Amino acid sequence: MIRKIAGRALAAALGVALGFAATTLRMPVETAGGSVLADRIAYSAGRIPQRGDLVVVENTVFTESGDGMRLMLRVVGLPGDRVQIRSGRLLVNGEDMTDALSAKQALAEDMETVIVKEESLFLLSTQGSDHLDSRSEAVGQVAFEDVWGRVCFMFERERKENRHGTAEVAGQQ
Repeated sequence: MIRKIAGRALAAALGVALGFAATTLRMPVETAGGSVLADRIAYSAGRIPQRGDLVVVENTVFTESGDGMRLMLRVVGLPGDRVQIRSGRLLVNGEDMTDALSAKQALAEDMETVIVKEESLFLLSTQGSDHLDSRSEAVGQVAFEDVWGRVCFMFERERKENRHGTAEVAGQQ
């Protein structure tokens, strides 16, 4: 039994390692929200992100070097959807999606109804209302082609106390 489990774990680890080396289809990515493993081909061959997916997109607006900053954002609106934030609730096509999309922390300010453009997505930050997402002119609605990849795994952040309270720092898996 233990050999079987160890064998499967080794096969999985080897598969991931080969995936990194041979194809770079899944890559570790540093985002504004932390380190993640992103699947670069999740949305190839005509596949599009689905509501609730965590995706990585590039944003070059606020970088001095022009290298770009990757953002980890949650898909909340698909083409044609009507997205609104009212009284701390996320409404998509009139349906309250706050709990289903784990969006509570990002909904501090109301937002008028936005209709998502064709071939675009409406994305919300996973880090709270002070981060960049589709509500910001710097990001706006994101075209399908600008989605860098789908988040497969998030590395945990270690929480440490400092004189100002709790702060997040890069942690271990």
